[in-house]
Amino acid sequence: MGIFLTSMSDISQDFKVGDIFSWFRYHRDGESLLAVNLPLPPEPGGGAIPIGGTVNSVFDFDIIKAKYNYSLIMNDRYNLKLGGGLYVMPMKFGVSRVGTNTVAEESITAPLPVVGLGFDAAITPKWIFKSNLDVFYLSVDEFKGSRPKG
Repeated sequence: MGIFLTSMSDISQDFKVGDIFSWFRYHRDGESLLAVNLPLPPEPGGGAIPIGGTVNSVFDFDIIKAKYNYSLIMNDRYNLKLGGGLYVMPMKFGVSRVGTNTVAEESITAPLPVVGLGFDAAITPKWIFKSNLDVFYLSVDEFKGSRPKG
């Protein structure tokens, strides 16, 4: 589930700047019967969930993007734009053993600055090709966050 809002919906000489807000939600959970021992970190009590144990898992994250674009080159046929903004990604992940208090769960909110490049081209008066590339990277101590290379 997600939404996308923009103040610049078509190629026009009237707009040299535009702001973009988007939100994407990915919330998943599951249940499984273990075929291997699952070790737990010491914080929730340590130990392991043994083979044959039933576990519930959760993996939730949202991507919230707020970005501002400026048109570098623009006419009635194309628009080349440069942007900057922020990605905010609240995440929650965890595993619990069914029928017990054994739970290992973590939550984090990761803010990542973003720089982007976009290109819009009018193929016909009613068809517009839109392309965007956003790159983000953040390094704190030994932890790094970036868009995967690939």
